[in-house]
Amino acid sequence: MTARRCPALAAAALLPILASHVFAAYENVLPGVRDGLKAFAADGKVRHCVIRVKVEAQGQTREQPDQEIWYQGDDRLRADLSTQNFVLAVSPEGGTLFSAQAGLALVARGEAFEKLGESAPDRQRNLGVNPPLCVLDRALAEEATLSIERESAFDGRDCWVMTVAPERLEAWSKIILGEQPVTLSAVHIGVDKQDFLVRGLDFTGTQFAPNGGPTTDFKVTLAYLGAENGVEVPESFFALELPEDAEVMEWRAGAKTEEMLVEFVQAVVRRLEEQGKAQIDDEAAGQEPPQ
Repeated sequence: MTARRCPALAAAALLPILASHVFAAYENVLPGVRDGLKAFAADGKVRHCVIRVKVEAQGQTREQPDQEIWYQGDDRLRADLSTQNFVLAVSPEGGTLFSAQAGLALVARGEAFEKLGESAPDRQRNLGVNPPLCVLDRALAEEATLSIERESAFDGRDCWVMTVAPERLEAWSKIILGEQPVTLSAVHIGVDKQDFLVRGLDFTGTQFAPNGGPTTDFKVTLAYLGAENGVEVPESFFALELPEDAEVMEWRAGAKTEEMLVEFVQAVVRRLEEQGKAQIDDEAAGQEPPQ
């Protein structure tokens, strides 16, 4: 069979050559991008963005509620989920998850906080942040195998689209998703040409079910909207001062993350149900009896 008789075969044979040519076109740019990423990762300023997540799997697309994120270095983070009046704040002193609507907080401090992970980013991950943005910044600055695949616009900004080498996908699976039963097949990161902020991230892969169940192919796309560096925030911003009337649940030392989060969500639901019932009773008590 000749390539002339089978043009698809000829096209397939050209793909590796064309791909290497595209990457080579950016080789002269790559050293400057790496230097910029290293400087950015070490500058110690407060970053801010709104994260919008889209998950595609099994022929369905699901968008998650936007999260507004502020973070500084490895150990300070705040995430506001405004649609549910929910805040997560992490500082060197501890972590707090607070449902403003329910007036209930789950607080991890002392030994309980230390046992959430060996490092500050590990503790952020176990409090529900995936991937911790500080980890993504540092991984980009330290990764020697990244290539520039193309140029594109993210959130109206000109960016380099970085791609992770195949031999590093397993390591990047842990960077992005932690110890989840997932194999990644591709990772792309949109890096701003001017300020080296991450403005887009997408990754595709396969998730493995426990006990040998069916696998699921997926694609996750994260848009980092309005990303900015050097934001001014109050000193207490990452510590989160709770209202005086807030009820506090203590994170038990050594407890599993899933266990504590389920207990917290259940307690939030109970409090909201109690509040709803109390409001109905108050309204009923305020009504005049029928004549």
